[in-house]
Amino acid sequence: MTDFAPDPYGIADEDSPDVAFNLAAEAPLDDKRLWPEDTGTLPFDARCALLQLVRGPYLHEKRDAPLWRALLNHRAALASRLADLFLELCVDQEAGVAFAHNVSTDEREVPKAARSNAMTLLDTIMVLTLRKELQMGGANRVFIGQGELFEQLAQYRNLTKQDQSGYQDRLKASWNRLVDYRILIRSDAEDRFEISPVLKLIFGTEEAEAVNEEFERMLELAQPLAEGGDNNAEAE
Repeated sequence: MTDFAPDPYGIADEDSPDVAFNLAAEAPLDDKRLWPEDTGTLPFDARCALLQLVRGPYLHEKRDAPLWRALLNHRAALASRLADLFLELCVDQEAGVAFAHNVSTDEREVPKAARSNAMTLLDTIMVLTLRKELQMGGANRVFIGQGELFEQLAQYRNLTKQDQSGYQDRLKASWNRLVDYRILIRSDAEDRFEISPVLKLIFGTEEAEAVNEEFERMLELAQPLAEGGDNNAEAE
């Protein structure tokens, strides 16, 4: 299974306050001293951006426009605050996404601030299929429907040892998780979802290709077993 940290601290749920909405509200009279005992040095908008980076899953240039502007205006300071928490700031201005992830270093062992969520085999296959769709789309925004994606993943049912009904249930569960993680983003069209460009940062090209090759190898090994099972069923 693969580890993925779309929501490092498990607090970015639907009941959490919308930081971007609060940012649009009336700003404090003193932008840096927000309450009498405040010892912070960042302005209000930068603190909101920092909070959202810690909450996860990521910032998007268009959907989180006020926070994105604050990020660019205070990038060095935010990176420093995150480093104090053993987190590294990753920003891709071309893709318009930014997120924080655990520091990785060979110098010494450091605590893991971001909690990773284990992905199932099917979650990983779905993510990599979406990653491939993004790659083929180039610099364009890429949209996909649930039925379209499930059709592409039908070939992997043999890897899960599930019947058709059980496999569909697992596909829907994986789909819903990716919607919750904002990997799949609802669009104006009810049956179309945008694939988040953050996938290009989470899975590099070489890593994605290596995992895809392993899945193809597993698929080849599983195919003869499935055919043998079908033949036995017919004989009975």
